[in-house]
Amino acid sequence: MDKTKNSNEINKKKNFADASIKEIIADPVIQSALKARLQAPTQVLIKKIRKPYHPKNADEDTPETQKVEAVYGTSLMDVQTIDMTLVGITLDKQAINHYYRIVDYTYGLIANMSGSNFSGYSATGFKLLITRLEEVQNNAHETP
Repeated sequence: MDKTKNSNEINKKKNFADASIKEIIADPVIQSALKARLQAPTQVLIKKIRKPYHPKNADEDTPETQKVEAVYGTSLMDVQTIDMTLVGITLDKQAINHYYRIVDYTYGLIANMSGSNFSGYSATGFKLLITRLEEVQNNAHETP
């Protein structure tokens, strides 16, 4: 059986009672609407990096992820901390205290976890999933 979906399956509307919120959020049309309505930083200063993670029982094509903590803002008065997840890209410890430009990203749902047990999604906020970063040359901060 062919795993690819034809255009009728892709464009078919789902019954609201059977819809997966995770699939709806991942839809490119919804991502486009979210990007139009939500503000995400364009440049961040990396402050903390965790080791890359790849699930042991995941498929080969499942991308590696890495949690990163960064700050952004135009001055010390408006600086904000942000937790990001890098998807399919990794940074090493030398990236700490360097500026990076966020080139491409998507929004995802924040999972409420208790230990390793999933207990639903957060009612507020989104997770920022970064799929492409560029290091800012000369480590210069650019004001948006």
